[in-house]
Amino acid sequence: MQELDGASRYLLLSRNRAELRERLARIRFEQQHGEAPLDAALFGQGQRSKNDAALSCLQSSLESELEQTVRALSRLDIGHGDLCSRCGRPIEATQFSALPYATRCAPCATRLSAAVA
Repeated sequence: MQELDGASRYLLLSRNRAELRERLARIRFEQQHGEAPLDAALFGQGQRSKNDAALSCLQSSLESELEQTVRALSRLDIGHGDLCSRCGRPIEATQFSALPYATRCAPCATRLSAAVA
């Protein structure tokens, strides 16, 4: 993947934000209006529960990614999008290649992951 400049990253993040919002809207719609099985004895209520659990898990993951994307866009708006939110050093291009919404340099991200684990 080629290195992204600030404007390209902003465009990519904006598109990702729109896609994430759309996917979350579809999940919320499905959760509110999903059709119940026609015959519980035939299809089983357990399948609906499994689907609901999977949708809930996916929703949580997408909401987290959306939050990180919005945070990265805000940092780009104020001119700090290329600097680590923890140490202030420049974020490596490889970080942005892996996670366009990265807000930490690789060493700080690694330290955070180790502390959480």
